[in-house]
Amino acid sequence: MEWKSFKPVQGYCLAGIWSNQLVVNQRGNEWDYSFGDLILNIKKDFKTDESWYWRLFGSENEEGDDLLIIEEQETPEPLEYFYEPELSKQPMIIGSKISLDHSLIKKVSGYGFKDGDYEILTTLIFALEKLYVTFKISGPIVTANISETEIEKFGDLFFLLELP
Repeated sequence: MEWKSFKPVQGYCLAGIWSNQLVVNQRGNEWDYSFGDLILNIKKDFKTDESWYWRLFGSENEEGDDLLIIEEQETPEPLEYFYEPELSKQPMIIGSKISLDHSLIKKVSGYGFKDGDYEILTTLIFALEKLYVTFKISGPIVTANISETEIEKFGDLFFLLELP
């Protein structure tokens, strides 16, 4: 995964977390989510149509290690969507959505472990204005935790995207 080729996200908004399958669990003041196909919608701001998507999904290498894969894309595939030009230039996604208040992205951190020359990404943490959203691979399922406090680090820090 070449992070330098991704569009910058810090200073942009996490406009939505979309999924075709969503399981929600509450633990005190924290919410845990498990997803099928997971799409993050990243927008420059809520006043413009400039938007793109990160698809998060799980995979397994030959050794049986779980990998968190991130693909940057222009559409919300594989989720079903359509365009309704009278309403918006953005695709209308058919699926479950999580919207967050104060969604300005201050920092994104990727954690995992090294296997020889390979870096195996297992966790992605979005630091927003007032929340932390932690995505973690658990078998073929991507799980997320949304909290007001930062979750502990998970392995080695592979990359850090943050506001100056």
